[in-house]
Amino acid sequence: SFDRLLSDPLGLQCFLHFLETQHGEENIMFWKDAEEFKKVPASQLQQVATRIYEEYLNPSSPRCINIDDSVLKSVQANINNPTALLFAEAQKEIYQLMKLDCFPRFQKSQLIKDCLCAEMEGRSLPVQLSPLKHLPVKPGNVWGKKK
Repeated sequence: SFDRLLSDPLGLQCFLHFLETQHGEENIMFWKDAEEFKKVPASQLQQVATRIYEEYLNPSSPRCINIDDSVLKSVQANINNPTALLFAEAQKEIYQLMKLDCFPRFQKSQLIKDCLCAEMEGRSLPVQLSPLKHLPVKPGNVWGKKK
């Protein structure tokens, strides 16, 4: 299932690799960053909210995600006084997009077939995996950046 894929680090990496081939990796990266944003300490919400906005919601960003205009306006209206749920509606829209559009294409792709076959045979996966970008390395070190 799609939820199981999102909770599996290896599956998430394979899905990211697939999305990169489809030029849609910003969707999973935003979803994951929005998920982690819910855990950010209150003292860092403003800083991290601004980074997420600039990375994924600013219309001039190369990684701008496609969300409903009313959702974007809601984020913009609350960006200066963010809560942990600032990106919840945008995240929900991206989740639905990935679940209903990207995930079915991933399931039909040769990549998933090759990955599953390699796993069943105990071979290395046929993709070069790298850590998801922008995720916190540890508490207090938001998205791997030094304070």
